[in-house]
Amino acid sequence: MHSLTPCGCKGARSCILCSIDKVNHLNSKNFATDENTFIYCPFCHLAHNFHCVIDADWCESNELVTTLCRIYIRSETFNRCILECLEEHLAKKTSERLTVCGIFVFCSFMDPKYEAKIIEEIECFQWKASQSGRLKQDFGPKPNFKKKKLRLESFTGLPSFSEKLLPKLKVEANGVLDDFEAVEQCHLDYDPIRGSHIDMHYDDFWLWGDRLVTVNLLSDSIISLTHPQLPYTVLIGQPRYSVVVLSSEARNEWLHGIYPNHIIDRRVAITYRELTKEMKSTEVGRKVTEIASNFGAVQTSS
Repeated sequence: MHSLTPCGCKGARSCILCSIDKVNHLNSKNFATDENTFIYCPFCHLAHNFHCVIDADWCESNELVTTLCRIYIRSETFNRCILECLEEHLAKKTSERLTVCGIFVFCSFMDPKYEAKIIEEIECFQWKASQSGRLKQDFGPKPNFKKKKLRLESFTGLPSFSEKLLPKLKVEANGVLDDFEAVEQCHLDYDPIRGSHIDMHYDDFWLWGDRLVTVNLLSDSIISLTHPQLPYTVLIGQPRYSVVVLSSEARNEWLHGIYPNHIIDRRVAITYRELTKEMKSTEVGRKVTEIASNFGAVQTSS
């Protein structure tokens, strides 16, 4: 179900519906000519200089997104670094490398049948217009970010399909999510028709814990990292059916976002968040954790 609200942008946020100029400006960044662009490898956990991995003549975003995600799947299949899986794409034999700790990508988390079932359940909830051309569905406590307080009256738990999805995540994540307790679930709908994207940002540190978990559905995409004190951009492929976890350095020191030209088709993302240790130890935090253990929730009101 989709909201009829044409645009949910506020302040500096924008989409094609309210400011095509800003979207075009974001799309003007050419990673193929930027020597400070790096591509993260999910196998060796290093970021390799773009020009050493992919032919710099590839300037079309759709081709970049599709090719990078195909490389990721090949790397996982053969259990090898992306540099060893690119005979037809490798531009150079050596690579300038960058270390960014805390990035994990699991490419083949679900199959098409499982995805279709999850999407069917998601579509039973109401989509609402959000910032930057996105639609959203929220299930979690309602934060007041200025006062750093939570409202719980409309929070009844997480959607029923997460009762099986969350344990599957823990099994497939090779220990990365063993003690992960999701207390907030957000569904985001991206579509190139709306110029959907998300500006570079940090998730709030006072509330959300170290691990940000995203399940990527319906299409391939790329999430980008930038650093406030370094000139580098790190591109992380998000193949369809994959899970991406940002934690430690990647979550706390690097900003993350998605450029509009890295959305090549409709994409639905399921994002799970945990509480900080400090918030979890409070009375409110314990109540949030208790509510989140219930499944079959109703949608959180705005």
